Amino acid sequence: MAARLLGALLEHELAERAKRRIERHRTESHLDPTKTLAAFDFGAVPTFSKVHVTALATGESWLEKGATVLLFAPLGSEKATWDRLSVTH
Repeated sequence: MAARLLGALLEHELAERAKRRIERHRTESHLDPTKTLAAFDFGAVPTFSKVHVTALATGESWLEKGATVLLFAPLGSEKATWDRLSVTH
């Protein structure tokens, strides 16, 4: 009985820590929580492939591996508009 109680408390504590960590990272990122991929105007940045961006957003294997996603663009492209793609999940 005591072991189950301790196990449940441990699970709860781990879940709470994970929740607080995610919230802390969201706060530190200063990303606008109202931005979503659904609201993003891909027509404004035609160099972005909606298919590729959506695949990155829905596939979590790169995230689980801790991989880095690098975005490249030719000189003169509107890289300043790329921050519009900074969306929260």
